Amino acid sequence: MPKLVSVTELNNLCASMDKNVYERVSSFNSQHCITADTKIIIVGTITPPKGTNCGYFYTAPRNNIYGYIDAARGTNLKELKNKLNGGNLTDLQKAQIVGKIKNVLREQRIAFLDIMDKAIRKKSSYRDSDIVAYFLDKSMFQNIPRGAKIICNSRLAEAGFEQIQKDLGCNLSYKYLSQRSGKKVEWIAELQ
Repeated sequence: MPKLVSVTELNNLCASMDKNVYERVSSFNSQHCITADTKIIIVGTITPPKGTNCGYFYTAPRNNIYGYIDAARGTNLKELKNKLNGGNLTDLQKAQIVGKIKNVLREQRIAFLDIMDKAIRKKSSYRDSDIVAYFLDKSMFQNIPRGAKIICNSRLAEAGFEQIQKDLGCNLSYKYLSQRSGKKVEWIAELQ
């Protein structure tokens, strides 16, 4: 189980880790697209390497979240994600596609947040179980729009979200729905 640590502890661990085995990673929370009228926030742990290479939440090739949103809302997010994964794009081209993704999400009033600000994980791993240590990004959860539906997509995301709520002294309702073992029909129902 990954260890929740302070910023100082994470920095100390980072200094002593084998950089051939582990990497320090950051969330995309600073690029969120939450607005005052956001209706659904999907909460995860931290973006895996293949998504990080593309530059945004849930853009790893095997991730299904965009397909679920497309099925529920008739959007083209999966097509945009596939373009990000499709070849040798410049940073500018990636940024333009990510901008289009964010525009679609804003139009649909859907946003993403990760519970972690920074983490140490095994290199190239997408698994929560390969996260060694992390610290929470509490500040991003302070201004969640009232009435927004919150979906935690893993047990670690759920545990982190509960800890953030405890630390902030709030009690927001949420639903747990696994992105790995959850059924597509359940996701579609929650995203409509």
